Amino acid sequence: MLPRVVINLIEGIGVALYLLCGVIFPIDLLPRGLRELSMLLPFTYWYESLRRFLLGASATKVFAAWSDAQLVMALVVTTIITASVSVWAFQALERRARRLGRLDHSHVVLGPTP
Repeated sequence: MLPRVVINLIEGIGVALYLLCGVIFPIDLLPRGLRELSMLLPFTYWYESLRRFLLGASATKVFAAWSDAQLVMALVVTTIITASVSVWAFQALERRARRLGRLDHSHVVLGPTP
């Protein structure tokens, strides 16, 4: 069970990512540092791909010169990088939690129970 504060934090991060990915406002309107951050997120390329599929054209100046192949390649690359960093971070934090005794080792079942 997560405390209510953590649940609010998770929802806040989701809203921030929603705004950074250019869903509500084009990323052209973001300030300089946030625009570069949004270019690191796979969802930015996913939403731009959706716009192109539905509207037939780019909604932002940033992606207007990009071909569909470049957009898909950016989506694939950022997804692989994000997934790799996420798996590494999860494993590192899980090891730390086990070392600090925050996870109960006795309830971990690796195979079928007899």
